[in-house]
This record gives sequence, C-alpha cells and structure tokens, in this order.
Amino acid sequence: DTTRARLTIGSSTFYVDTADFAWFNGDTINYVPPTPFNDGDSVQIRVLEIYDTQGNRGYPYPWYFLVDKSPPQVISLFPDSDSFVRDSTPTIEIVLADSGSGIEIDSLEVTVQGWTFSRTSLDISWGIGRRNAEITIDTEELLLTNFEDGETVNVCLTKAMDRVSQDYCGPNEMELYCYFFVID
Repeated sequence: DTTRARLTIGSSTFYVDTADFAWFNGDTINYVPPTPFNDGDSVQIRVLEIYDTQGNRGYPYPWYFLVDKSPPQVISLFPDSDSFVRDSTPTIEIVLADSGSGIEIDSLEVTVQGWTFSRTSLDISWGIGRRNAEITIDTEELLLTNFEDGETVNVCLTKAMDRVSQDYCGPNEMELYCYFFVID
C-alpha cells in the first residue's frame, strides 16, 4: 500500500506518498535528499510503518549507511619528500588512509624512476579495518640496481582508490601524488 509507508531518514519523518523527495517505483522506495549528504555522514533510516496490499503491517526496520565522497590520502612517506638519503638502495614506504570505505588494495600503483609497480609486485601491509595501507618498496630487491650519488629519485603514487561500489557512484580515486628524494 503506497499510501501508508512512513519513514524516518536522518531527522525527517514523512509519508512516502506525500513527500516531494521520495516515491515508489514498483516495490522500491526511491529517495533523493532535499539537501545532499556530506562526506562522512552516518545516515540513519527507519521504516516506521509499511503495509502490503492486503493491509498487513510490516515490522519496523532500521539501518544506516555512511557517506564516502573522499579518496584515500597519503599520510606519511619514507624517505621524506625533498630529503637526502645516504643509502643507494633505500626502502620506500608510502602510508595511505581512507576514513570511509577503506582502500581497494588491487587499485594501488606506484612508479619509481619510471618503473611501475602494482599489486602483484608491491609488499603491502594493512592497518586496522582496511582503512590504512602501507606500501613498501624494497628498491634493492625490486629494481635490481643502485641509485647513483646525487641522483633525484622520483616516486609517484599513480593510482589509489577506495572501496565505494560503482553502484553508489564510486570508487573515489585520488589524484596523482608525486614526490622526490636525493641520493647523497
């Protein structure tokens, strides 16, 4: 019965058939918020009343979802950007965080001096809840070469996405992130 469905979304309670921002499409309720949700919002939803075509009342049903509009972010680097490093085969570490859906490990791609490394070649360790990722590149092991004294080593995180489904307008992909350090 499409005239007797009452919901609460956030702090708004309404009947679906009288709201401009909610409607039935077959057996599905569609909802477009009057004001867009913000990144990081936790949206609480509760079906308060709903009836089938025979007049039988359904049970109240609560759930929630989190809004994630932000891509992963770099939170630390080693060696530091613009630093001088004595080791000609340094270990490179990039730590990423995504406070929303977490990081999609298969999306990670890094270049070092033009060499590209993806999921199959990176040593990646996870933080708590798959919200953090630490990318470790052992240049001695993976590049099979030593950097020269005075050489500027360019490192780019060329791809990193979160785990928001394409069904929900995702994933969120971070922009190209590059930095360098110098062998000294």
